[in-house]
Amino acid sequence: MCSLESFKIDLKGLKEGETIFKYDLDNAYFEAVDGPEVRSGAVEVELRVQRTSEYFELNFHSEGTVNVPCDICLDDMEQPVSSDNRLTVKFGEEYSEDDDLITVERDEGRLDVSWFIYEFIALSIPIKHVHAPGKCNPAMIKALEEHSAARSSDGDEEKPVDPRWSELEKLKTIFKRQKQKPKDCLSTFVSYRFAYINKTLSRCCSSTRRNRRDWVRRFSQTRNSVCEARLQGGSRPR
Repeated sequence: MCSLESFKIDLKGLKEGETIFKYDLDNAYFEAVDGPEVRSGAVEVELRVQRTSEYFELNFHSEGTVNVPCDICLDDMEQPVSSDNRLTVKFGEEYSEDDDLITVERDEGRLDVSWFIYEFIALSIPIKHVHAPGKCNPAMIKALEEHSAARSSDGDEEKPVDPRWSELEKLKTIFKRQKQKPKDCLSTFVSYRFAYINKTLSRCCSSTRRNRRDWVRRFSQTRNSVCEARLQGGSRPR
């Protein structure tokens, strides 16, 4: 098990000016952090801490790959990640997190950055991640094709729609009401998708650090629900 002790920075012991910390994250680190989104990977992190008379400015740069499940076949795949993030830290009476401003107890004087680093990496993972063409698990692809063929052969018999696909059904209804052509439907869907992503990320960026952690966990749970629906054969809206 990886020790996270090296991620606890003694801010009181830093001299004014810039101090650089470097971390090589491996599987042991991700297991020790025990986050929901990433369980393994190899990421290099450079942390530059700039101390002034009242504040500490922390600049994180992460670069590497993490292992996440493919959205199609569910097998693990290597996903490149890269992120640049900043935190501002000051001393105070008690620990608190207000957006990107962290207050550390003056008597304690130490800040554990292990979760912040994990969080930055998890939030840099693209919404969609799939294997390169031809790299998916052939057994899973075959099973999905057989399942799709079986559904098609059922004729016009209606099946109950899995509630996890209810949002797509709402979009389908909107398209029908607007009597859009297929290309227009696709354009509208993409617009809705990006609007949703931007709204979610904006909300995430303006929330407290604790809420961001909850967002990472909820995001992971949502994708796991989709994977579960796919494995259980839950039907999508037609």
